[in-house]
Amino acid sequence: MNIVNSNGLLRQRVKNYFTSDAASNQIASELIHSLAEHAHVYIFGGMIRDLGLYGTEGFSSDIDLVYEGSRQALQNTLFHIGITNPIENKFGGFRFHFSQHDFDIWCLEDTWAFKNKHISLKDVNSLLKTTLMSWDAIIYDVTKNEIIAEDDYLNNLMNRHLDVVLTDNPNTIGSMVKILRTIYIKDVVSLGPKLCDFLHQKLQGSDINEIIEYEQAHYEEQTIEKEYVLNLHNDLSCFNYQNAFTLKQHHLKKNNSHSAHDRVANKLEP
Repeated sequence: MNIVNSNGLLRQRVKNYFTSDAASNQIASELIHSLAEHAHVYIFGGMIRDLGLYGTEGFSSDIDLVYEGSRQALQNTLFHIGITNPIENKFGGFRFHFSQHDFDIWCLEDTWAFKNKHISLKDVNSLLKTTLMSWDAIIYDVTKNEIIAEDDYLNNLMNRHLDVVLTDNPNTIGSMVKILRTIYIKDVVSLGPKLCDFLHQKLQGSDINEIIEYEQAHYEEQTIEKEYVLNLHNDLSCFNYQNAFTLKQHHLKKNNSHSAHDRVANKLEP
């Protein structure tokens, strides 16, 4: 891993990614800035997280964008910049493929936690309270070239300490799978008390085979194995949830499948 240690360096990684020699990245940047000419646009969550963890060559997933405007304005803007056939998802956002990248974009006010009254929308900072996991609670302001996150975000990332933020979620088993995959794939070292409590409660009431089947149905690469989940659940049952829980070898797969990230872990960059 090559974990970033300051917001300034993280901003530089965002810039490096979009100005790299890869033409697809440059074109994706042009699209995002075209959107930002019509309203405030933010890159949210996973992309910024992975750039912080691994650097520019460690990101290869979707780009999540949040649009600070009405849904009609977003639809008009997408059409104006040439995105004529986005796929609408069940949460009111849109998904489209452009320049070798998959994008998900939605209006700030349509964020699931806001619409369902779990979190009050005051400003864009409220987004930080809507994520499942703490590592996803990070925003890049495209217009201002600013990182928006809690004060302890980078410290927790550097220490590989993971917690949950919002446990209310429309897809409980999907949330479990996301958390377990993050633990196994991204070299998590310790879990926060809220995450320990959440995992213990949900694992206690879940069929682990169903969790494994869900991962198999929704992800190309399988990482969750019953033995390790049972070990984790058994040890969490004896934990008092007051302090950080340090993961041990018998909680983790011996051959974590993050080879793409391993290949860039020792490549130094800003």
